[in-house]
Amino acid sequence: MQYSESFVAAIINRYGDKGKQWLEQLPVAVAACAHTWGLTDIELFPEQTCNYVVSAKQQERDVVLKLRIDIPLFELEVAYLKNYTGPECVKLLDYDAMRGAILLERIMPGTPLTSLVEAGHDNKATTVAMHLLQQIQQVSYSANFPDLETILPHFDKQFPALERFTQKAVLLRKNLLAAGTKKVALHGDFHHGNILADQDGTWRVIDPEGLFGDRAYDVAVFIRNPLAVLVALPHAEKYTKDRISLCAHLLGEEYQRIYDWTYLQTATSAYWSAEDGLAVDHHVKFLMILEKIS
Repeated sequence: MQYSESFVAAIINRYGDKGKQWLEQLPVAVAACAHTWGLTDIELFPEQTCNYVVSAKQQERDVVLKLRIDIPLFELEVAYLKNYTGPECVKLLDYDAMRGAILLERIMPGTPLTSLVEAGHDNKATTVAMHLLQQIQQVSYSANFPDLETILPHFDKQFPALERFTQKAVLLRKNLLAAGTKKVALHGDFHHGNILADQDGTWRVIDPEGLFGDRAYDVAVFIRNPLAVLVALPHAEKYTKDRISLCAHLLGEEYQRIYDWTYLQTATSAYWSAEDGLAVDHHVKFLMILEKIS
């Protein structure tokens, strides 16, 4: 079984010896899942992060097999997909708690929403996403979902590249969490790459993480993605400001509240990346863009 160097590095950097052991046992786990669920034609997806994801056939049905090293995150994804069975989300077919394995329908052709951004249709992509978000944030709350307040960092570790941004992030964290806004079930990783088109051209959501908190958190994740593309745009400041304005308009929210959550969520993502030893260059560039349009 072949893994990319970046996948192996990501697993080991984050999980250490546990990650090495998981990688060693992965072929056995995949084989066991294939036997249990009758999977054939197993093919590795080209992009792997901290989950091992393959396409497969289950008789004539196209499916996706996903194995997670992080069992708590596995449990949250399963809980989310069990609670939300609407057509806007990928369908959960089965799961194996012992192996952290999830069997999902495969959305075909699976063109990501990123394709609209790359084609110059950012407003259309944003409109699609906000419509989906309004639907999926109606998912029944599960007691398993951690409160957003418990996962947002306090920014107490020092990372030189982020020092100029953390003071504002600490203040925003305090003010936004104290605002007392209504809490909803959150996707947790709501970005363009997790929104795929099916054969009918209907957009579907994948890879929920399962959180509970202010709905603007999901909006903020979307606004700062795809990050590498966004920061490279020649008019990135206007692009970002227009996107925040459109999201606020579509959701009936205040521009400033969406802006503040975008800043906090970007700083949070940068902080987590720094903790994992990953580069934060794109995050820093986007935080600078946000400061220019504040």
